[in-house]
Amino acid sequence: MSICKAILRAVSALLILSSAAFAGDDAIHVGVATCASSVCHGRAGEKDDSIVAQNEYRIWAKYDRHARAYQTLKSAQSQTIARKMGIPDASQAPECLRCHSDYQATEKRGERFYLEDGVGCEACHGGAEHWLDNHYGEQASHSANLRRGLNKTEDPMVAAQICANCHLGSNNQLATHQMMAAGHPRLRFELDTWLTLMPYHHVVDADYRERKGEVDAIDRWLKGKLVTAKQYLNILNHHSQTESLLPELAVFDCHSCHRPMQSSDDPAAGIALAPGSLRIQDADLRLLESAISVRDGKLANTLEAQIASLHQAAGKGFKELRQSCQTLESTLNRLEQTLSANPYSRQEKGRLQGSLLAAAARGDFRDYADAEQLFLGLQLLAEELDQTQTYQGLFSLLDNEDNYSAARIRQEARRLMDTKPKE
Repeated sequence: MSICKAILRAVSALLILSSAAFAGDDAIHVGVATCASSVCHGRAGEKDDSIVAQNEYRIWAKYDRHARAYQTLKSAQSQTIARKMGIPDASQAPECLRCHSDYQATEKRGERFYLEDGVGCEACHGGAEHWLDNHYGEQASHSANLRRGLNKTEDPMVAAQICANCHLGSNNQLATHQMMAAGHPRLRFELDTWLTLMPYHHVVDADYRERKGEVDAIDRWLKGKLVTAKQYLNILNHHSQTESLLPELAVFDCHSCHRPMQSSDDPAAGIALAPGSLRIQDADLRLLESAISVRDGKLANTLEAQIASLHQAAGKGFKELRQSCQTLESTLNRLEQTLSANPYSRQEKGRLQGSLLAAAARGDFRDYADAEQLFLGLQLLAEELDQTQTYQGLFSLLDNEDNYSAARIRQEARRLMDTKPKE
């Protein structure tokens, strides 16, 4: 499958939709029907004299696949997956509903709340119990709404956490190896691309910027990577606390095992692992290593060494793996401070582009999932730098997951380094 098709399926396929509820949300969820009035967010078209378009519900209901997330659980494919797992009905199973609906405890469901509405407004914006009656009108303010419990979704760190809870997983909800073996698609996620491909139900105009500011695309991409890297380490740490003979294989790199038997590529090559070893999913960590090298070479070297240690720890034991995760999390906290100081300048973006290509040429992105994330980052940088150059050659190498070649990725990266525009 081509990466273009994979991206669109990842955003639109109803088996891997966005987070059901942001962690820590303890308010009652009143349901999407409370937002659907034509005087609220249910207008047929944009309202000219309003600071919001007021057609947000209509866009979600008509165009956003999240609105049909629950209905996907009724599909033949979902029922087949459920049957293989011994689940009587996917549309009633908590392990499915946590990501295919705004799944809430019974006592947190308002009178107009329905699981059948799928991943609705409050799944991302938070339970509206305390802010619904106060979030509009002349006296309303965004800061007051946030104090009452509205999620600050314009903040990339918040948005990434909400999305990652399902698109990556969390300690209590995960597309497990059993689910994938039963037919659930492999998860993939990158914050900026996924938000761009979603149907927009807000307008970034002067009113929006005054209330919420404007986020640089590279800043959103990097902060998304930071959140997903941290969340992955938490998941890895959580699932290493087991007495089971086998770990939860879904937290490892799928392509450690799922690649053609005749392939000469070894995903463990270059990180001192024996052939056939389970490999940590390190794409986000590698991307962050390249990003921080632009601002702090010493910290980048530290991160590189700790990524290698994480891979080694996975082959030693659960205790060593947990210790390595904790060490890396501390380093990512330091990295966050450096990344968050200010958005990357145009010059830094150009250097980051070069750093990614150099890492790819060395072979740091070793399998298909790694190369997916590399391509998305490079393409975004090209757009931000107003470059006419595209990464069609790299894109073509991702056309078929079964024919992936790490050697060809390295070769293409070297070619791109030679032809990279001067900044």
